[in-house]
Amino acid sequence: MTVSPAVRLVEMVRTCAQIRSRQRREQIMGSALYLAVRAGLHFDPSDMSRLQQGMNADRGGYGEHLYAEAVRHGNLTACRSFEEMKGRRPFILDGHRLAVSSSLWRNGRLWRVTSFIDGGRIVICCFKEKKIGEYAPTRVEHITRLTHADFRKAVKSGDFSYRYRRPKSS
Repeated sequence: MTVSPAVRLVEMVRTCAQIRSRQRREQIMGSALYLAVRAGLHFDPSDMSRLQQGMNADRGGYGEHLYAEAVRHGNLTACRSFEEMKGRRPFILDGHRLAVSSSLWRNGRLWRVTSFIDGGRIVICCFKEKKIGEYAPTRVEHITRLTHADFRKAVKSGDFSYRYRRPKSS
C-alpha cells in the first residue's frame, strides 16, 4: 500500500521526535499536519481519518481550523480528505469552498461562517454594524443554520454571493 506524502511527513515527525510529553508530541504532529496542508502536499481521501486516529485532533485544535487552512491555501486533496472524514459535502459559493471565518454577502450585508453542524448544516452570522470610532464588542444581529439543500436553493435564487453585490431593490 502506498502512503501519501502528507501521511509520510506526519509519520516521520512522529517517529523522529524525541519528546516524552504527549501534549508536546501532539502539538508538534499538529504543526507537521498544518505544514503538509500549507505546502500543498497530496492527501489521499482516507488520510485525515487515518491521521486523526494517531493524535487527539479535537484537543489539538486541528478540526475546522485545519479545514479552513486547507481552503485558504487551495489544498483540494486536504479539503476532500477532511470532508470524507466528517462525512459532509462541501458548501461551495461562486466556485469557492466555505470554511469557518469565510465571508459571504447577503442582501448587501456581510455574513461570516461560524461553524458547521454534524448532519450537513452550516451556521452563518451577520453582526451589528459599528459606528466609526465605536469600540463596543461585536454583537450578533442574525444567525442562520442552513442545510445543504437550503443553501443551494438560496445560492440559485441569488441570495448569497462571494463578492459584494448591491441589495435587490424591493
